[in-house]
Amino acid sequence: MYYGEYFASVDEFYRAVDDYIFWYNNTRFQQRFKGLTPMHYRNQALEGLNHLELTQSGKRGAVQHHIIAASTIKKEKASLPMGMMRSNAPAIQMEKADHKLTQSWGRGTKSKKYQETQAQLVREGRIDEAFQGEYGYIKSMFPGKYDQALDEMIDDALSRGFLSKDFRTADSLAAGNLPIDSHVTALPA
Repeated sequence: MYYGEYFASVDEFYRAVDDYIFWYNNTRFQQRFKGLTPMHYRNQALEGLNHLELTQSGKRGAVQHHIIAASTIKKEKASLPMGMMRSNAPAIQMEKADHKLTQSWGRGTKSKKYQETQAQLVREGRIDEAFQGEYGYIKSMFPGKYDQALDEMIDDALSRGFLSKDFRTADSLAAGNLPIDSHVTALPA
């Protein structure tokens, strides 16, 4: 049956199947994925801005990763740059599996130690070093994958005064005191 009627011919049946396939692959997905096909939606660039804007842009399957851990932001409100809070803190979109590999993710001993190290840098007014450490870690852990998102996030943080300098051009690694777990410093071959 086709729209409540029987097919008059095999050609009409094939036309109905083609109409359905076209609708399924195009119209249906364009409504669901904001005008993009599923492949284009999945492959769209991950962004880096602030937590609130990333939440509103909402790429499916992506999570927001705070560059300064959310727990650090909560604990060190008084030491943060003026205007920075958890909801507008610099963040990037990451795939869920990758986010779980970051040093600040979770409530384990290693992540708590890393979060405390970050909090100490923030308390001492060395937030640029905390940013630089997380930036370098993500770039080394996921080569090329989040570079655009990280650059967008740094540009946004600089424009809002959350960073005092653009460390991407610096030759020195000021955040050498942030611990990096040896078991996650290299991607599997």
